[in-house]
Amino acid sequence: MMTAAARPTYDDVNLILKLYEMRREERLRQARQWFAGSFKVKSVADFAALCPPGSEPNASYRMLTTYWEMAASFITSGVLNQELFFETTREFLLGRERRRPAMTVHPDGEPAVDELFLCLVSNVSPWTYLGARAINPSPDASFDTGLDIFALGRIGALRMSRTFLQTIARQPNARGRGVHRWHDLPEATVTASRPLTWQLDGDRLGTATGLRVRSVPAALRVVL
Repeated sequence: MMTAAARPTYDDVNLILKLYEMRREERLRQARQWFAGSFKVKSVADFAALCPPGSEPNASYRMLTTYWEMAASFITSGVLNQELFFETTREFLLGRERRRPAMTVHPDGEPAVDELFLCLVSNVSPWTYLGARAINPSPDASFDTGLDIFALGRIGALRMSRTFLQTIARQPNARGRGVHRWHDLPEATVTASRPLTWQLDGDRLGTATGLRVRSVPAALRVVL
């Protein structure tokens, strides 16, 4: 299912350099620093208190998220080479692939769900950390069970923000329209209508139009 990615062009390089120059702009740099240091909300109420309309934090939040929305639109529209972009970009993108979701999850023994732009398969909780804050989209995931899948469909920016806040809450339980979760699956297949870049534990696997993931109990023995 692996496919060869289109070769990047000089136009791709020039566009990435322009995006990088925009990130160096002082106000956007301040917004990024504010997000990394101050965005530690636990609920929608915390977000409303931290970023009330018309405030500087609200402006920083909107500036940062709309910047990444713009960058993501270059990829989803085919203007910018996806492989090169992810090779040169390390920041987490909220909203990539959201306008034209390409993925379909085929859970073992259950109906498939299509038009997904984000899919996280895990067997441990939390999934990762943002600084000291745990990001926990699949709180029931465990080494003692099968696979857990967290996927997002076509949702707006506000609902995206609410879902993100749910995953970092003290008692995470992301729910709502466009949110799909499966627990304790023996295996699952994820396909895509176009080549996408896939990762395993933060390492890029390359470009493919689909992956099959399987839980193998007791596959690893740890000796203390």
